[in-house]
Amino acid sequence: MQAADGKWWAVFLGCRPYEGDFYNTGRETFMAPVEWKDGWPIINPGFAAVQGAYPIKAKMLKTTERFSGNYYFKDDFDNTTLNNRYNFLRTPHTQWYDCTTTPGTLSIALQPQTCSWKDNPAMICFRQPHVKGYAVTAMNFTATACK
Repeated sequence: MQAADGKWWAVFLGCRPYEGDFYNTGRETFMAPVEWKDGWPIINPGFAAVQGAYPIKAKMLKTTERFSGNYYFKDDFDNTTLNNRYNFLRTPHTQWYDCTTTPGTLSIALQPQTCSWKDNPAMICFRQPHVKGYAVTAMNFTATACK
């Protein structure tokens, strides 16, 4: 893609390798500069590996949330909508989660689907954005029926 300043950039998927052959951050979207030589793109000129940052002139979106670098994410579920950083396994066609009934809580109604089915199970995920990280949650669970 070509930026407003005329410079070219490549956007692609990749993995950050580290010790062994582990990739717990999964595929990520990267962006690197492009130079053209004889009609062919040279991606990431001058570097063997994708850099952590490149100088680029771009307008920043006004947000208080960080999406790059080492950042901390905390969600108290105090908004009426689920933060858009969360992912689902497949597209939910029914609203089986709620963060409006009780402020500061996320309620999830269990679904009979499993991850191996083609339907949408009651699964809300957050992609691990860093090589090292941790997650903490508090949960109340009341079983209404046992089989």
